[in-house]
Amino acid sequence: MVARILIDSSVKGINKVFDYLIPAQDEEFACIGKRVLINFGQGKGREEEGIIVAISDKPSKEGMRLKKVQKILDTYPVVDKDALHIAKWMSKEYFCNVYDVLKLLFPPGTTAKFSEKKIVGKQTTNVVLAKETNKILEDIEANKFTSGRHIRILKYLIDSGGESLLQDVMSNLEVTKAVVDLIRKKGYINYEKIDVEEENLQEYSYIEKSENLQLTSKQNEVKTALKFLLCTNKYSANLLKGITGSGKTEVYMQLIQDALKMGKGCIVLVPEIALTHQMLERFISRFGNTIAALHSKMSAVERKKQWKRIYDNEAKIVVGARSALFSPVNNLGLVIIDEEHDLSFKSQNTPRYSAVEVAKQICMKKNALLLLGSATPSLKSYKDAQDKKIGFFELNERPGGAKLPEMQIVDMRYEQVRKDRRSKIFSEEFLVRLENAKARGEKTIVFLNRRGHSTYMLCSSCGEVLKCSKCDVSMTYHKSSNLNICHYCSEAKVATDICPNCNQNTLKMNGLGVEQLEEELSRIYNDKVTYIRMDADTTMVKDGHKKILDSFKNENIDVLIGTQMISKGHDIKDVTLVCIVDADSMIGINEYSAAERAFSNMLQVSGRAGRREKEGTVVVQTYNPDSYVIKALEAQEYGKMYENEIQFRQILNYPPFCQIIQIDIYAEDINILKCAGEKMYTYLERASAGLYNANKPQKPFIQKVKNKYRMYIIIKCKLDDEISKRIKFAVDKFEEVEKMPKVRISITKDPIFVG
Repeated sequence: MVARILIDSSVKGINKVFDYLIPAQDEEFACIGKRVLINFGQGKGREEEGIIVAISDKPSKEGMRLKKVQKILDTYPVVDKDALHIAKWMSKEYFCNVYDVLKLLFPPGTTAKFSEKKIVGKQTTNVVLAKETNKILEDIEANKFTSGRHIRILKYLIDSGGESLLQDVMSNLEVTKAVVDLIRKKGYINYEKIDVEEENLQEYSYIEKSENLQLTSKQNEVKTALKFLLCTNKYSANLLKGITGSGKTEVYMQLIQDALKMGKGCIVLVPEIALTHQMLERFISRFGNTIAALHSKMSAVERKKQWKRIYDNEAKIVVGARSALFSPVNNLGLVIIDEEHDLSFKSQNTPRYSAVEVAKQICMKKNALLLLGSATPSLKSYKDAQDKKIGFFELNERPGGAKLPEMQIVDMRYEQVRKDRRSKIFSEEFLVRLENAKARGEKTIVFLNRRGHSTYMLCSSCGEVLKCSKCDVSMTYHKSSNLNICHYCSEAKVATDICPNCNQNTLKMNGLGVEQLEEELSRIYNDKVTYIRMDADTTMVKDGHKKILDSFKNENIDVLIGTQMISKGHDIKDVTLVCIVDADSMIGINEYSAAERAFSNMLQVSGRAGRREKEGTVVVQTYNPDSYVIKALEAQEYGKMYENEIQFRQILNYPPFCQIIQIDIYAEDINILKCAGEKMYTYLERASAGLYNANKPQKPFIQKVKNKYRMYIIIKCKLDDEISKRIKFAVDKFEEVEKMPKVRISITKDPIFVG
């Protein structure tokens, strides 16, 4: 018997199958979807991992001398024929190797090559502080640390109660083990082996079972129509547009119940930042142990355990972030993507796929129902619904008579000249409403989508802006850690007022970050108004989201200050006031989709106010109240934003009227990069045959990141198989002929940020 094997390699020339002979003693164990160990290459070759994608009685070419499969690595197939079909489709659609896609489908912990490198046992490394907290803080104050990264690690451990898993330290702070080892050598930390904590859903055992809520007539109408589509056992894609607080989640859960009664499995995808304990509690209270949760905070061991529960059909419902889409759900019949517009559903690493697009392919293959839900759908999904390419349902009311919040647009130009102004950041309109909300025992959310304290440091003597040494970008000052941090590579430097260019002590803070909001409330109210901050810095520690939200809900805290992560997945009954501090900063980004994203973010966070019997108010602070985005937000009408934005996209030929293919070229040497960019452009032009036009290589706004320079080439086109083949041919030809090992190429379809 002959196995056709796909090799685990990122080399494009190896993105094809190779024939290997299955030893007689292994024939009964070999099957499609199992990984194998092989000797690849001429002569002795090298050991490589591969996967069986077909089995035949004879080789693909007569007279071939075949090497033998050395070892079958799996006891059961890790992918099936449907998964292989999806992987091949994704490989073509997203310009990557098939094996790159298959790694998404493998059980967690099996992506490292060879079995001895897989997850074994249930122990992991814990990092523990070796000195007293006060001593460490004294040494930091005494400038005994020259590395900002070392200070970040130590402060992270202090905030985590003196210990943290090594993998969490490395992933949350984006540092290597070598950086952590240096702190260990200085005697500030120790390593210890500990048993991996079972992070299964037992921690939710306190949750009481919940019953179905009474649906409104409109909710019931939508659910009944979707149930009918579910019963047809045919593929159907649908968009559910529902205002914030309209009860979309209850419709989801009752539809899932219908699917379970039919023996169908379900996948529910939510944005990573919305995958909160509150979300899981709602699903677990309704479905109990039939739920499997998959998210990035889980250890690899626990993710593997959850994957096995799904594979064995113990868990029939998967709730998770983007990668949960590839779970091996038995008899998949329903896929729900909540907040389908969210950017996190688009992968920024190879394979650079769209979860919405892939979900459509999976549901087609499985004859399953796909439901996209959002208060602010992506323009593409909404246009598809308008063009009747997908079904459309709408929920325009909040259950129980709850009203949408009142919108107050504050023109900050007039605030600047007010004589009674108390703050340069907050409008008087907001401060008065905050004081009234506190007097009534109600809570407030303040939103600014910028981490840190000050967005850049500027020298008032020579005009120098403090930049990252590895990236072409200014560093952000974080007052809580007294560090300047690069948000692209995580480089950190101890903050000082001495300019590195002119050595004068005139380095000043500029730009508004979320930490300044805390500072300003403290200045105005001292201890009379209590607050807590929720952003990427405060939620790094284990259960950081839950602890902050529980404190805000259950303790005497008046204000939750935060970035985008406070805008989704939170239903807090006492929140009646929301302030959007700097609306213009989101709208003014130099990016064709900036208006769509700004509107979505602002409307989502606005929806946190007045979700129950108490009415809510949203204060929007802007210097441009006549912007069509602000006007649409004031009216809380998605349609107004859509009509303006879709016309703009059509005139300039932007998605959804075309696809954008972005070819990124990377090199450490700027001259090599320029040469590679010009040559790549030539190959793309030669291959086009007039089917597409490639723009000449362009320099991005931020050209250097992590010591690598970048240029990009944009192609706008109606992507089809022929154009896809020609683009791939051009890139492959460039790599084959030019042989530039110091140059790296990546291709992205419809990138999140162009340029």
